[in-house]
Amino acid sequence: AALTDLSFVFVRNHQKLSMGIIAKSLQHEAGCYLPSFDLPTKDYSTTDGSDDIKAALVQIFSYKGNADVVECVKSYGFGSLDFGLNLLTKHFHSMVDKSKWGKDDYVFGLVISGVRDGENDNIDIDELNHTGGGSLVTAVESSLVTDTASANNARSNND
Repeated sequence: AALTDLSFVFVRNHQKLSMGIIAKSLQHEAGCYLPSFDLPTKDYSTTDGSDDIKAALVQIFSYKGNADVVECVKSYGFGSLDFGLNLLTKHFHSMVDKSKWGKDDYVFGLVISGVRDGENDNIDIDELNHTGGGSLVTAVESSLVTDTASANNARSNND
């Protein structure tokens, strides 16, 4: 059983930003499909860097050939493409933020969406914390705490 049906891999090689998507929904009998995308190379660490990152993502996902990938981003955004793009932008921005990873030349990040334990659809974060879930849970939990209220807003806007 898979840990999740949707994950995102983020890479920064100096100023070059890239993202890959690992999704069950993108796999077919004809073969494995692991799409990856490069953002235009530039310095995104400026104050308007998040706007530039989101604009680059919007351009990538506006291409008709990426409709299946757009569905993955919408799923990550709890049904909202805009919220999904905002979450992806936030992850990219943390990689270029000088106070976080911006000082390093090479950075990668892995976002695992909808973690499950094999028996249940999703793992209960509180339950894992009490059973020694480890650092992955801490990283996931810190992201989830910040994004839960926004996710609830995104859901209510889509209803």
